[in-house]
Amino acid sequence: MDKLYHYTTFEALNSILSSKSIWLGNVHYMNDKNEMRYLFDLLKEDLLNDYPERENIISKMFDDQQKRLANKPAYIFSMSKDEDDAAQWDRYSNRGSGVCIEFDGKALEQITKGKAELKTVYYSREKTHLNYKKIMGMYLKGKGNLSEDDKVDLNQLFEIGNASAITYKHKSFKSENEVRLCAFYGLEGDLHYIITDKGVKEYYSISLEDGSNMKGLIKKIILGPNASVDEYIFKRYLNKLSKEKHIDISGIQIKNSDSPLR
Repeated sequence: MDKLYHYTTFEALNSILSSKSIWLGNVHYMNDKNEMRYLFDLLKEDLLNDYPERENIISKMFDDQQKRLANKPAYIFSMSKDEDDAAQWDRYSNRGSGVCIEFDGKALEQITKGKAELKTVYYSREKTHLNYKKIMGMYLKGKGNLSEDDKVDLNQLFEIGNASAITYKHKSFKSENEVRLCAFYGLEGDLHYIITDKGVKEYYSISLEDGSNMKGLIKKIILGPNASVDEYIFKRYLNKLSKEKHIDISGIQIKNSDSPLR
């Protein structure tokens, strides 16, 4: 993953550069209301089709496990493989009034190693899903009830599945071509909270400072098609910020979006 694109606002860009960190959002506040459920929904649907006589057991198993895992969130920083995409400008960058940051994927992976993982998002059934389906089917086949020992094993299986669920999203988001930087519950890190008029949002902060002053991490900043900022003013802003925060911006390209979004 050489190039990864993050669509966001000018405020968020300023926060990333000023703090030399990125904030991974709790998945419970993402734009897909079924985050962390889609993989389990696929599994439940397939198991019900394969074992219709076990409907009550299957439904209870998934209900119990999802309640148990509800307070074990994951945190993500969303990016795309697609540059200057009109739909993502509109959805994630204040209707095209923000920026698109091009990250060097390999550099980002190296800086965040041990704290988070880069994962490609799936929008349909694939190998991981089929493996979980096979294992869960082994528990259901020929059993009227699950023993206490089986429940312990299932807890472990759902724990692992919950970590994989972060890479599944509803097929209606397929055009986003998403890659996620993911961190999981139980981590040691810096949690931040933003209070909004609708509630409280939780974020996990990861430092981008590795002694290089972020050199080479950001390759390009694209100014949104509806952004009201002059390219030269923006460059002067970056120069000032780089001196104040000791950020190496020497290799960052600044350009205006070619998107016709209005």
